[in-house]
Amino acid sequence: MGSDDESVLVNDTLTDISNIRGSVYDDDLYGDAGGNVIEGGAGADAIDGREGIDTLSYAHSTQGVTVDLSLGSVSGGDADGDVIDGMENVVGSTANDDLTGDGGANTLTGNGGIDTLNGMGGNDRLVISGTPADIDGGVGRDFLFVKGGGTVSLTEASFAGIEVVYVRNDAQLDMSAVNTGSRIVSQSTLGHAVDITGTSRSDLVAGATGGDRLFAGAGTDTFHFEAGFGRDNVYGFDASTDHIHVDIAGVDAFDIKLTSFHDDRDTVVTFRGVEGTSKIILHDVTVAELQAGPSDLFTFGA
Repeated sequence: MGSDDESVLVNDTLTDISNIRGSVYDDDLYGDAGGNVIEGGAGADAIDGREGIDTLSYAHSTQGVTVDLSLGSVSGGDADGDVIDGMENVVGSTANDDLTGDGGANTLTGNGGIDTLNGMGGNDRLVISGTPADIDGGVGRDFLFVKGGGTVSLTEASFAGIEVVYVRNDAQLDMSAVNTGSRIVSQSTLGHAVDITGTSRSDLVAGATGGDRLFAGAGTDTFHFEAGFGRDNVYGFDASTDHIHVDIAGVDAFDIKLTSFHDDRDTVVTFRGVEGTSKIILHDVTVAELQAGPSDLFTFGA
């Protein structure tokens, strides 16, 4: 009972169930003390997460939804007619959504489409897999997660209030039209490289295990690598202004090895005592340019 293809009732009342998907009719859906995911479906539903950190889902809505947790209001698509209470997180439809948090810590997931996400207060997590209309973390320490599936482009007008951007497996992120420096961190795993293009200002860009492609922006950038990073390719690196920071226990300036390849056009950077798959490939940067760079071109430690 309670799913679109099983319910034979005009009105369902489901209580104290961890994860709920309602019918196409008007349902009353209530969570329990745990973290519930509740999806009402197409009817005019009454949804109450009750205790716990609960997620309101419109993942199967074929039309975009507008959800404002601060006002407790929802509309559009499967949200039309719904009444909600006790919800902390939202998953939108695959269409164009407008999702707004409240004063607490919210997770707002755009789920595809040209979405508008506003975290409002609290330390929020905003999740996108396509180029958004607008991203605003609001007040607090907020994080943007970019999921794989295509190129996500952010602009100065569509990006605000985010302290750290995390880029997940197979995603491509272009922030070249953003005029505020950012901290951008790859979360790639083996075989799932990400592409990251920084902003026009000074960024910190961190590679990961997947063998990422990291593109410097116009500012003074720092590329950050920790233990277990992969075969990362860096493009647009300026040896006179940009930096490489290595945070691997026991590794310092005496462990650097620079190797020329591609007819001396590119340089491979490796470190003594670090596994062979971990290497930084600086494209269109020569060994001579690195050796002539500033004393803090390479930095080490936490």
